[in-house]
Amino acid sequence: MLASKLQVGDTIGVIAPDKALKSKDKKHLENATRYFENLGLKIKYGKYLFSDDDYCAGTPMQRAEDLNNMFSDKDVKAIFTVKGGDMVNGILPYIDFEIIKNNPKIFLGMSDITVLLCAINKMTGLITFHCQDYIWFGKDSVTDYD
Repeated sequence: MLASKLQVGDTIGVIAPDKALKSKDKKHLENATRYFENLGLKIKYGKYLFSDDDYCAGTPMQRAEDLNNMFSDKDVKAIFTVKGGDMVNGILPYIDFEIIKNNPKIFLGMSDITVLLCAINKMTGLITFHCQDYIWFGKDSVTDYD
């Protein structure tokens, strides 16, 4: 199953199924958002992107809720993960694969997000895409050295 390609005016959902963004990362999120808006796309953020106190962007159930909500949202045509991390497997029991199967969308991520790419593909047949994290778009570097 292959989701429809993006068109100008479509909405991209941005979620953090693993690591949370910190306040210091907000500039990278804004740069990426400007990049996609300049391409004529709209952006919708998940509820659980930021946490300055915790490693993850919410509990496993909350992070899965963002994923499920983005797949349920009829306006969202593609879903980017904001960044990777090593705790993404914790959301697997809470993913509603029927929602994904009934609402195929472009789903992109990299690194430890590969767990989701493979699980979604295996459980639904949806073709997923290994792609750089959302915050890498519109910026030469997102390291602590810039």
